[in-house]
This record gives sequence, structure tokens and C-alpha cells, in this order.
Amino acid sequence: METATRLSDEQWDAMMETLRGVGEICAEYGITPTLHAHAGTFIEYRDELDKAMRDLPPSLMSLCVDTGHCVYAGMDPCEVLRTYSDRVKYLHFKDINADVLKASVATDTDFYTAIGNNIFCPLGQGCVDFDAVRQTLIEIGFKGWVTVEQDTDPAAKSDARTDAEQSRMFIEQTVIA
Repeated sequence: METATRLSDEQWDAMMETLRGVGEICAEYGITPTLHAHAGTFIEYRDELDKAMRDLPPSLMSLCVDTGHCVYAGMDPCEVLRTYSDRVKYLHFKDINADVLKASVATDTDFYTAIGNNIFCPLGQGCVDFDAVRQTLIEIGFKGWVTVEQDTDPAAKSDARTDAEQSRMFIEQTVIA
């Protein structure tokens, strides 16, 4: 699925210049910002992520891997974690409904409509292989932060509290067990 707008070379260069500038400002305060490749944005697909990681020095930009957005964009989150293990400082655990993803790809549904169709679901109810993610995190010695996240549309039929409770139970019983 390629529903995100791609930047021209000139637009990409301007975005990278801006991000390097952000990194330089943050470095003055001992902070390294974190880039989050995100569905529906200018850094969504693997080629864009790889290009951004080449264009942005590790001293100026670390990486947040979002398991759901990786799968949404056709990436294996474990492979991304291994490739950029030295730059991954933060994670978003997110799961994705395989049936909604398949339908979204088949119809070229845009990201925000897919969210309204409940493409993201409580952890453990989708197609993200959290056993493999857990093992990969152990293998790379990840010591950073993880946020459990579920993108939802307030108008869609979902119950955020119930979803959060289900995700929490999954984490407690599966990921940190």
C-alpha cells in the first residue's frame, strides 16, 4: 500500500536540513531527538526510513520503532530493530488487525480512514508477532522505553478503556512474563 505522499528530492533535503537543525539545537542541551517512522507521513516506508537514517547522523537523531506502523508499511519490526539496534531508543507497541490491513491495501484506503476502520487493535489481537519482538529486544539488549499505543478514531466503535485493559493484560501475561 502506498497511500502516503512522497516528497521530491528538494522537499526531502529541506526536511532533512530541518531535522538536522532540530538535532543540533537539542544536542546543545544534551538531548538526542527520536525519529518515528509513521504511516501516512513523509517517512513511512522502508526506503524512506533507510534514507532518513543515512541522512541523519546518530549523534543528532535516534529512532523510535512502532510495531504497528512497521507492519502497516510492510516492514518487519524485528528486522528494523536489528538493523538499527544502535539507534533505537524508544518503542511503540501497537498491534494491527490483519483483515482490516488486507482490505485497506486492496482498496488503497488512506491511513486516517483505516484508523476509522479500526486497523489498530489491542495488543495480542492482531498480526504483530510480539513473541518475536520480545526475543529481538532481548537479543539486541534493548534498555529503552516502550509505550503501549493504539491509534483510534473517537467516532469509531471502540472502547479505549477496554482496549487498554486488554493490551495491559497481554503485556503482563505474554511480553514481560
